[in-house]
Amino acid sequence: MIKKLFSNNLSLRWKWAGMLSIIFSLLYLSISYVMVLFLKDQVFSSEINLITQYSQTMVRILSQSSEPLNEQNLHDFFTTSTRQTEFSTTAAIPYHFTNDNIEVRIFNTENRLIYESLPFPKIVFSPKNDELSVIKNNKKDVVITTHAIIDEKTQESKGYMQLIFGLNHYYQHVNNIYKTYGFITLIAIVICMIAGNIVAYIFFKPIKHMTDIMAELKEDALSDKRMDLSRRKSDELTDLSIGFNDLLDTMAMYITHQKRFVEDVSHELRTPVAIVEGHLQLLNRWGKDDPKVLEESLTASLSEIGRMKTLVQEMLDLSRAEQVGIHYKNEMTEVVGLVNQVHHNFELIHPKFKFQLENDYPKDETEIWVSISRHHLEQVLIILLDNAVKYSTDIPQIHLSLSKTLNNVQISVQDFGEGISEKDMKEVFARFYRVDKARSRHKGGNGLGLSIAKELIEGYKGSISVESVVGSGSTFRIELPVITDLSRIIQEKRKRKQKNIEQGEHYGL
Repeated sequence: MIKKLFSNNLSLRWKWAGMLSIIFSLLYLSISYVMVLFLKDQVFSSEINLITQYSQTMVRILSQSSEPLNEQNLHDFFTTSTRQTEFSTTAAIPYHFTNDNIEVRIFNTENRLIYESLPFPKIVFSPKNDELSVIKNNKKDVVITTHAIIDEKTQESKGYMQLIFGLNHYYQHVNNIYKTYGFITLIAIVICMIAGNIVAYIFFKPIKHMTDIMAELKEDALSDKRMDLSRRKSDELTDLSIGFNDLLDTMAMYITHQKRFVEDVSHELRTPVAIVEGHLQLLNRWGKDDPKVLEESLTASLSEIGRMKTLVQEMLDLSRAEQVGIHYKNEMTEVVGLVNQVHHNFELIHPKFKFQLENDYPKDETEIWVSISRHHLEQVLIILLDNAVKYSTDIPQIHLSLSKTLNNVQISVQDFGEGISEKDMKEVFARFYRVDKARSRHKGGNGLGLSIAKELIEGYKGSISVESVVGSGSTFRIELPVITDLSRIIQEKRKRKQKNIEQGEHYGL
């Protein structure tokens, strides 16, 4: 049965239900058996106390009797109804001599048997006073008491009395206990089986819920069904449920990103592909013989192909940006040096613009570390500065500032160009969104730069915002959490130093 219970054909829940039922039943049987033994012992002790009281009363009555101990007197004594009435009403005597399986043997002072109610050849008489012993008789215990009968007046020995108790009441009590025990045991085993099933059901309910959710996700990968954590306490199953929900959220995020990527690329590539296709059809029909048409079509097609390459690269950047929280969560960058480097690079690239850098942090802090990849922070700054250059009008001036609070670093990029209306600012970070003037295609771009910047910054638990006034320019602000763990900074420096050494060895430096 045990082998069948734990066979591979049964589910884990039913295996646990069976095992718990067995454990509960064994636990009950062990405790109840000890209780039965205790009750038997208590009943036996009570029976011995009553036997002792009965024997003492019998001896007292015989000791007070003035009649000599002979067979006739003893026979009359134990059979006379008046004596029975007197005897049966004596306090502390729960037995009646004639119907409670109590046998008596009387011996004279010479140890000779002078009276017995029934013959007991196997029971040996020993002339001792107040002796109590338990022996087996016909596979049952009997209690034997031996007492000396002392005349109360003369204080002389009159003989001995031996009482043999068949313990009928005791065995009746024990049988009743066993019957009750057996009946309760059957009920208890049923209850244990029910309890085992209930406990297993409650314990495996979250796992069953997980199975149901997985079955639903098989039909709809983007289902929002999740494990309910509102009523659960903090335990291992709660941790498992949280991990399961996080896994589903991550999976849904990947699927959503993939779906959005395909939809966005398909939508944005449709126009340039149609333009290139139109020019090729034109050339195929008759335009290839006209040098002017040929040149115009080739120029337009190459332009659209270039724009498609840029678009695909930006879409790949955006797709990666949406996953930085997973793949780059331990990255860190020294922001002061990076901002100075980007500022210097733009001064070289755009000599007609004036790039002003303002630092607002303690002078003794030459390094400020933030939780972001160096490449990603540099990419964000380039996107913001490129936009500032593109949309500057009459004033070729851009302000770049770096400030630090207790827990955050703030980087601001300010231009004095066209500005963004309040309506457009609500959508300025949306992908493929273009403000009619400030983000028109003739200035380049596909409306993905700020979307990439937003995804990157927020992926590192930072924030990006914009303030703008139409005709006066715009200010973009980035906030990133500062790293205060010195051991982590020291470890990062050692890692970078070792990497530089390895690169130097690789290039023979």
